[in-house]
Amino acid sequence: MAAYAALVSLMNTIAMEQTPRNHRGRLISIEKGGLIEALQERADFLVEFLESGSKGAEHLEERIVDAAYAAEDAIDSYMMDRVLPSDNFQEENGLAILYEDLQKITQEMDCIKNEMKQIEEESSEHGGSSSAPNRQKGEAEDLHRTMFTASSSAPRNETSKMVGFEDERARVMVMLTSFDLKPSRAVVPIVGMGGAGKTTLARNIFDDQIIVEHFDVRAWVTVSQEYNVEEVLKEVLSTLKTQGDDESLGEKVHKSLFGRRYLMVFDDIWSIDIWNRIQRFFPDCCDGSRILVTSRLSNVAEELSTSRVEMKYLDADNSWNLLRQKVFGESSCPVELLDVGKKIARNCRGLPLAIVVVGGLLAKGDQTIEHWAHVAEQSTSAAYIDDSEHCSKILSLSYNHLPVHLKPCFLYMGVFPEDYEIRVSKLINVWIAEGFMKPRNGYMLEEIAELCLLDLIERNLIILREWGSTGNLKLCAIHDVLRELSLREAQKESFLCVVTANRSDNIPSNMKRQRRIALRVNKKKYPRNIKSLLSTSRPRSLIVRNYKVLSKIFRSDAFVSVHSEQFELSLKLRKKVDLSTILRSHMFGLLRTIFVIDDEYMKYTRKHTSPWDILLALVNLRYLDCIADQGINGGLAYVMHQMRNLKILIFKSSCNKINAPSVIWNFPQLHHVQIAKISPPIHLHREEQKQHCCIVLKNLRTLKGLVDFKFDEGVVKKIRDLKKMIVTYNAQNVESSSQYSLHNLGRLQKLESFKCSFKGAMKNINTLYKSVSFPHSLTKLSLYRCGFWDDVSAIGSLPNLEVLKLKNCYFHGAEWNPVEGEFISLDTLYMELVNIKNWNANSTHFPRLKLLELYRLTELNEIPLDIGEIATLRFLGVWHCSKSAIVSARNILEEQESLGNDGLVVRIAGYGL
Repeated sequence: MAAYAALVSLMNTIAMEQTPRNHRGRLISIEKGGLIEALQERADFLVEFLESGSKGAEHLEERIVDAAYAAEDAIDSYMMDRVLPSDNFQEENGLAILYEDLQKITQEMDCIKNEMKQIEEESSEHGGSSSAPNRQKGEAEDLHRTMFTASSSAPRNETSKMVGFEDERARVMVMLTSFDLKPSRAVVPIVGMGGAGKTTLARNIFDDQIIVEHFDVRAWVTVSQEYNVEEVLKEVLSTLKTQGDDESLGEKVHKSLFGRRYLMVFDDIWSIDIWNRIQRFFPDCCDGSRILVTSRLSNVAEELSTSRVEMKYLDADNSWNLLRQKVFGESSCPVELLDVGKKIARNCRGLPLAIVVVGGLLAKGDQTIEHWAHVAEQSTSAAYIDDSEHCSKILSLSYNHLPVHLKPCFLYMGVFPEDYEIRVSKLINVWIAEGFMKPRNGYMLEEIAELCLLDLIERNLIILREWGSTGNLKLCAIHDVLRELSLREAQKESFLCVVTANRSDNIPSNMKRQRRIALRVNKKKYPRNIKSLLSTSRPRSLIVRNYKVLSKIFRSDAFVSVHSEQFELSLKLRKKVDLSTILRSHMFGLLRTIFVIDDEYMKYTRKHTSPWDILLALVNLRYLDCIADQGINGGLAYVMHQMRNLKILIFKSSCNKINAPSVIWNFPQLHHVQIAKISPPIHLHREEQKQHCCIVLKNLRTLKGLVDFKFDEGVVKKIRDLKKMIVTYNAQNVESSSQYSLHNLGRLQKLESFKCSFKGAMKNINTLYKSVSFPHSLTKLSLYRCGFWDDVSAIGSLPNLEVLKLKNCYFHGAEWNPVEGEFISLDTLYMELVNIKNWNANSTHFPRLKLLELYRLTELNEIPLDIGEIATLRFLGVWHCSKSAIVSARNILEEQESLGNDGLVVRIAGYGL
């Protein structure tokens, strides 16, 4: 809900402003009347009240939102004046204005607090249970326990169990595999309303072992309403592990598929047009190739094929079976809940999505007859409306029962495009930047965010698409129907305003209250009146699909309405001009988050200096993600001193010369940094050294994209809590093995994932690599262009290593002789373009190996037959390796099958196959 999100964001803002950033201490003095502490105390109370779930205070939510927003605006405006002072700015007057504003806000919060207490007293007098936070000391602890009961063992097998669609499944299987009946290429449509189970059925069939063995190659592509032919073809090539130029995407697809029996799945097609435009790229070699299509539209299915499979509604028995499975798994339902449970199942009208989501609600709620009866009553209220609206009401029921801390996370999912696969790390970063995560003792914000995501997954409100190699969440998505619910509720609560090209002429009446604006537009459908639309608000978050849309905004009159000449002069002369006045008068002056959904990022070039430099001067920015050239370095070194609230910093560049200034080492609030270079900490005067030496980047979890990073002792102390690191070294001009102090890497005893690439002559690379000391905390290690002259004991001895990826690596003598007692925890081994010829391994060398992938090992004589005897091995992939390696992979499979081991899956793709 908007009120909770606003309060938690305010609490995070206060916490940041109370954190000393340098030897000058806090930006905001807290001596005058303790107003900051008073504001914090009121915010804490209101948050705990909302968390308690007390009813009757809904009419106060708008006032809570307004008060929290006003407090943040006052603090951030003062911050802007303090960091970028105007010519007539006087700090004493600025503080006086700030304290006057905060005093009024505190008084308003007191009024809200008193009304809440009165509501609690009245509820208690009428027999209601009192749950006010100041009356139940254990409430916060109970919530803490509840919040962190999200199981880390969410199902990793995304092939859903099918309930009630056995006939449809069998029919589709026959249509896909009936080579004798129809050898020519055929289209098989599955049609049904949103939430009917089309994608689940298609995914279940796609992953079926019979289908896997029947087709030479399979690919899954999600199309959606706003399709793009080039993107569809790129996704096909990506699935086939083939790359192609934009000019020849279709030809590449055709060449990759020709002569091979293929299965293409096009999920969620809304128009026959897309198939008409791409079908010529899918060859018909009369070998039984198939195109499986899912669509909500019957007319699309009719145009695609004369035969189709329609998803029917589940009957009462199957509805109850699915609901029971989602709530209790393999356990039985308590007898006292049977009747009411079956009633809830009937109320879902046989729609699988509604049943699954309600199942998530029941599984997380109290297993009592009272709670289930309440859900049954609410789900019955929509009995006389059409199926589509009924489904919407059932899903709204699940949203309304969400714990308050999960609601902002769910509402934010509406910003993503339809059928979009969301990178979890990016989602978590933006949740943190938005201020959704309430700090909890003993937990990092990233951990809290991941647990919130897991909770939403377990409630079936978010779909888990892919696990990472170390068991982390990697990709997720949201069902279209649930995404529509998220958007509807978000706009109802003024949590998010979505602007499209079609509705841009109708400015929402509450635009002034909008804090998050998502522009759902592209360069072809750009709103004509974007200036008047955005100028009516003062957004704190701006969300766009790609940087092209953002560039249009920054080049339009809506943004470039400031005195850009003054700003350019300030950068050129390193002199502060009246930037505060410029930015305060602008709609984006208090902007905190600019979220570009696609991985194209914002571009910074000298061609458009003014808008981008103004962007970099937004002192309240928490999330910055862009592509830049090295010309930005001068401006970046200047404006980074102002970005005191920055949590996420991402700069990508092809030149690898973007350099973050040394001041970044004094930003303890940083969580994620991706940049090529970071200047080392500057030498400090003695009187300042004591202050700076204790500044540890305790929140920093990820450092990526670094080039020639030097692990100085002082730097290692500052990043001691780092979890993930990606770094590249240029070994062309190596003077000594200690040049980059790689021996200090071993001191990062919380580092879990490390990826290191080397460039240059192999002799120099080996000089550097031999100086590396790996920390024992590593669970994932990826190495590119390393040389192993003796053995890999430095890696094999790592006790917690679970994932090892070697690419373009070199074994002395082209031979690898593993040693028993090493790699005791390794479950994933990936080797690509490694020079290995003889691999003298057996089952005792990798006792816990589950997944083995070999890619382009063209010199490998054979895969040791004993590898198949590893009891834990579940997957062996051999891609474009030597013919002898392919033969040995087949021998392993045949031997294991003869021994009754049906659990080993072997995938082979090779030259001439």
